Amino acid sequence: MLTSDPDRYYSPEKAADALIRLVKRFRHRTVLDSNCGSGSLLRAMKKNSPDINCVGIDLDENAINKLQTEMPSWNLVHGDTLSSNTWKKFNILCESEIDLAVLNPPFSMGMTKGIRKTVWGNDLRCSLAMAHVLATLEFAKPRRLAAILPESWAHSGMDLPARLLIETMYEISIQGELSNSTFSGARVNCIFVVLNRRRVCLSPIIKYPSELSGQLICEIVRGGLACFKAVSCESGVAFVHSTDIRRIRDIKNFIKVKPYDKNLLSGHVILLPRVGLPKDAKAEYLRKKVQISDCVIALKFKSKQEALDAVEVILKNWVELIGLYKGTGARYITIERLKNWLIKNKL
Repeated sequence: MLTSDPDRYYSPEKAADALIRLVKRFRHRTVLDSNCGSGSLLRAMKKNSPDINCVGIDLDENAINKLQTEMPSWNLVHGDTLSSNTWKKFNILCESEIDLAVLNPPFSMGMTKGIRKTVWGNDLRCSLAMAHVLATLEFAKPRRLAAILPESWAHSGMDLPARLLIETMYEISIQGELSNSTFSGARVNCIFVVLNRRRVCLSPIIKYPSELSGQLICEIVRGGLACFKAVSCESGVAFVHSTDIRRIRDIKNFIKVKPYDKNLLSGHVILLPRVGLPKDAKAEYLRKKVQISDCVIALKFKSKQEALDAVEVILKNWVELIGLYKGTGARYITIERLKNWLIKNKL
């Protein structure tokens, strides 16, 4: 089972300094980095507050040994942040209350779709980065946490239960974004997040936000055929991928595939990419049924006029629509986010 990942995308000095600036106005005596690596976040904090006590945990034994040699006064633990045994060693080494936790956890998930994490008695499935935040909050109990996190941490459906749980004890504040070229060798969309412990905890019951109420004018159709599963078939139907949306009127020249599911599409539609940012919104009429890929979302209308009216509304609120596309890697939109936005705009 995936626990931690010793990925070595350590925080560049500029990113570390920017994170520390968000919390430097507060007084901190003991600061923890539960994925300290080369110690860049703790170094930035020490530069700002020379008298602080630095504590660090990391899975990479070589990194811990090197850092301990460079910073002999720091209390450092070699271990997996997601293991309770590591925190037992931590508690023996550090008896002080943690005023601030700084964190740049591993983001890498590979092919794993999430990991199970039991925190404060709640069994959750979440991303690796979220699991590290949860472990740090549960075991270290910091008054404040400042972290560099993947953008999906704040928006993904998978991490939603964990975010709602955290919000019962901490106020969550998104403080800005980092360039996707921040980490050498990886292109990831990251954000600065600050958590401040509440004086009074909210209800521990996790309530999922419901979709906005309202009747949609259009039908939302998500494609179901992945490109690698497409089977060429001369007697099949045209296959529309997200890269084909802008040239949809050239559909006669599209490859034909064996139909994959019942969501074959025809009629008055607006096609939007599910993955990747949309470039435009146009009303199209598909005379014959087509198969849309799993990276395409179609808004299907009963009439041409309804489709044209919808295009006008979408283009008027284009910046807002683009803002719905989130993601640590490629930007994407969820059906829930799109549906709520369409209802809000009376589509």
